[in-house]
Amino acid sequence: MMDLTGPDEVREILKEKLLDNWLIMVGDTEAINEIERQYYPPGTEKNLGFELILGPGYGIFLARKTELVDGGANVNENDLVAYVHGIINNGAVMEMQSIPKGLSREERIELIEAQILEPFDQLTDSAPEP
Repeated sequence: MMDLTGPDEVREILKEKLLDNWLIMVGDTEAINEIERQYYPPGTEKNLGFELILGPGYGIFLARKTELVDGGANVNENDLVAYVHGIINNGAVMEMQSIPKGLSREERIELIEAQILEPFDQLTDSAPEP
């Protein structure tokens, strides 16, 4: 878990991570915890690839894609958000929000801003004061 000072810092961390082969996981927290246990076992080096950011009124799970791909998960470099619905037969049921292939870094940043960071700003603007 990261100690951050506020939404602006969280916003920058999210943008950096999404540009650096990470994705956001949202949805069924029990299933997300099972993904952590399977792909990022606590107490191991792999667990450095799984982070939780907590803020007033929100929690954001971040997962490095490398461990998921190495573990056989159906994840690719253009996936930004995994909507985790649950676990069936020891596998996570996820749908992905992705960006088109072949975009420049600047185009990726624009899409990340519009699809991920603007909704995050709306969430933090409506969050209760600590």
